[in-house]
Amino acid sequence: LSPLLLVLSAACAALSARGGPEARLLAAALVALLPYYRVPIYAGYAEGLFVALLLSAVALWREDRPPGNGRIAAAVLLLALAAFTKKEAVLLLLAFLAASLLGRRWRLAAMPAAALLLGVVPWRIWLALHVGARPDADHAAGAFALAKLGSALRVLVEGEIGPNTLLVAIGAALLALAPETRRRRGTLLSTLALYVLALLATFGFTVLDVAWHARYTWDRLLFPVIAILVVVLA
Repeated sequence: LSPLLLVLSAACAALSARGGPEARLLAAALVALLPYYRVPIYAGYAEGLFVALLLSAVALWREDRPPGNGRIAAAVLLLALAAFTKKEAVLLLLAFLAASLLGRRWRLAAMPAAALLLGVVPWRIWLALHVGARPDADHAAGAFALAKLGSALRVLVEGEIGPNTLLVAIGAALLALAPETRRRRGTLLSTLALYVLALLATFGFTVLDVAWHARYTWDRLLFPVIAILVVVLA
């Protein structure tokens, strides 16, 4: 299944890129070369399907090219399906909704709202009726501590950003030199920023050793962020 998800993700990355054939080929190649598709340890996780559904939705919906009603409905369905793959997908949809509302893009906000209603609410109702309340084994409201956020942020900087300083700097420079991209993809970039902040906040509630928890999960949590950023930068 992983090779099929790789091909689908790469194809959607190519369709989502705003440039010419070279930019589309570059986007597809960069997504295909991400380590998540090549390292066996990731094969058993749902991130590959999550990212394939996200990139499919991004390919259907572009801020610089308003889609028709059919494309919007298909993108909503894909986002709703993504909500079934990972609980982090719910955070991403909430970040998308918040970014749309903050940007006063009311019609756009209807997309994540509809996806949440289709992909989250029915599932939660079914679980409540057939399974009952299931406590989160990794997080608890009473476990919050501000110091945990600092530890998680330190692991992010030292484990993910530090070893990739050059790539991060190149990405930041490309965005800084592309005001039109920032304008056209503003909602998408805001969504990713809010999503990362939301992920960071969740570590404040972890009941596990925060350094171990962050070190073990940051790379997988950032997979959709990096995949979508590749499309934006290409």
